[in-house]
Amino acid sequence: SVNPREDRVEILSTTCILRGSPFIEKVNLNDRFDFCVNTTLTWEDSLSQIYSSKCSNNIRDGDNDDSPDCSITVETQIGVDVDVPMPFNSIPKLI
Repeated sequence: SVNPREDRVEILSTTCILRGSPFIEKVNLNDRFDFCVNTTLTWEDSLSQIYSSKCSNNIRDGDNDDSPDCSITVETQIGVDVDVPMPFNSIPKLI
């Protein structure tokens, strides 16, 4: 889902489908894990009301002199919990 907010955009997904070898189908790998990704985009454009055309021109022209501070920041968290299938579940985990 994509959730636009006044000060950020949040993108969230809990779905991921693995495709590939027949082994993935055989061990039902898609039924053996939980997946979550959460991405948040924020931006700095405090001067955009005054300098909106100047900021976009500077990005286009590559000219950074006298440009307002414009930036986009991305933070992503990915979580995966896997029920490891045979024969791999007999391999010791690192401590």
